[in-house]
Amino acid sequence: MLSGTIPYEIFNISTLTSLALSGNGLSGALPTNFCSGIPFLNLLYVGGNSLSGRIPESISNCSYLMDLDLSANKLTGLVPHSLGSLTFIERLNIIDNNIITGSSSLELGFITSLTNCRFLTTLLISGNLFNGTLPSSIGNLSSHLERFAASYCGLKGRIPDEIGNLTNLIRVPLGSNYLSGNIPLTVKHLLNLQGLFLDNNSLSGSVTDDLCGLHSLSDLDLSSNKLSGSIPQCLGNVTSLRRLSLNSNMFTSSIPLGIWSLKDLLTLDLSVNSLTGFLPPEVDKLAAAIYINLSINQLAESIPSTIGSLRNLVVLSLARNGLEGSIPVSIGSMLGLENLDVSFNNLSGSLPKSLQALQYLHSFNVSFNDLSGEIPTGGPFVNFTMDSFKGNVALCGIPRFNVQPCEVVSGSRSKGKKIERAMFILAGAVALTTILCFLRYRRRGVATTGSDEIFSVSWIRSSVPQSAYRVIDANLVANVDIEDGEKILESAASIFELAFKCSAEISSDRISMKEALAELEKIKRRFLG
Repeated sequence: MLSGTIPYEIFNISTLTSLALSGNGLSGALPTNFCSGIPFLNLLYVGGNSLSGRIPESISNCSYLMDLDLSANKLTGLVPHSLGSLTFIERLNIIDNNIITGSSSLELGFITSLTNCRFLTTLLISGNLFNGTLPSSIGNLSSHLERFAASYCGLKGRIPDEIGNLTNLIRVPLGSNYLSGNIPLTVKHLLNLQGLFLDNNSLSGSVTDDLCGLHSLSDLDLSSNKLSGSIPQCLGNVTSLRRLSLNSNMFTSSIPLGIWSLKDLLTLDLSVNSLTGFLPPEVDKLAAAIYINLSINQLAESIPSTIGSLRNLVVLSLARNGLEGSIPVSIGSMLGLENLDVSFNNLSGSLPKSLQALQYLHSFNVSFNDLSGEIPTGGPFVNFTMDSFKGNVALCGIPRFNVQPCEVVSGSRSKGKKIERAMFILAGAVALTTILCFLRYRRRGVATTGSDEIFSVSWIRSSVPQSAYRVIDANLVANVDIEDGEKILESAASIFELAFKCSAEISSDRISMKEALAELEKIKRRFLG
């Protein structure tokens, strides 16, 4: 590795045509009389050093220069307009320096000077301190321009409509700037475009169908903007898409059904929006996908079992939605899965034992759902901590998960079922009480009552309290402890007796509904112990 300053003697070798010194530890400044001694230079690579100072105006003396790489240095000052004199230049790379714009209008004026470079195919200016706007003259750059990169360089204002004139553009990284306004409709003219990166800006408005005509587009990144409205349905027709990132915007409505037909899509990130609807069974058509993030939306209903067909998936995040139902057993077939996050939903049921087969799973989060049952202990679960399961009160297992032992939960569940059955019986008794009271009070408004009513009331009265079991279906107290069964019958008998007080023949013997309610509360408290 070379270090120190560039020996100036090298710039006096008149026959020199190529100079490649990239990736060394060179420092110092480029000579002010640059190119005066090497007039036939056509390639200069000095990127990846620690060169400082300005780009010399005299660089225009290298009139045969075709390829200039000054990237990843510490160059300051302005981009000299004299670069426009390099009429044969094809590739210009000044990425990752400290270069500024000197225009009083804050436009990147050097771009206007580069419109004279009719053979320019690559213009890379990312990672500088321009803090200015793209001029409309960008549309006058070479018709051969294929790559224009201007990310991380403080660009402001709108993307000029004239960018649509650069019909040979293949990749346009403009991410991590301060660009605002709408995405120009003129991008529909960039028919050779393969990558459009407008992420981390302040773009607003909707995404129109114009992008759907870019049939060579493989990378579309509009993440972290202020875009709103619906995701275009026609994006499903852009079968060339490999990576689609629309996360961290304000998109609404459901996910277009066509998205699920993109069988060659590798990455899908629609997280942090306000998307509604559900995951359809057609999700299994994303056969090539390795990354799917739909977290922080408003998706509802259940996770389709067909999702288990995505055998290439490495990351799946469905966190912070309104998903319901159980975790599909089929997820255990996604053997390449490394990261699974379904936290903060309304999922219920148990954790499928099939998940133990996911040997590469190292990040797992099902916290804050309504899951129950035993936490699996095999496979990747050996390495998980309580953070993966918290907020699911009915989960049980080993102590390190900070959940109840399954024996305690099982006992509580058994007791709960007994109480549930008993309360069902008592609810039936209350319902019967209500009917009897209704019939008695109804009788006050009619002349006669039916014989069936009189028979039913008399039969129940004769069976309570000594033979309450004659009134209650025997199946409802089957398979319960004798003590519990007696307690149920005792409580039911008390409620039936209350019914008789409520429906006494003589009005002075009847209790009020307020008194009946108080009596029911006492019976309930006695039953629950």
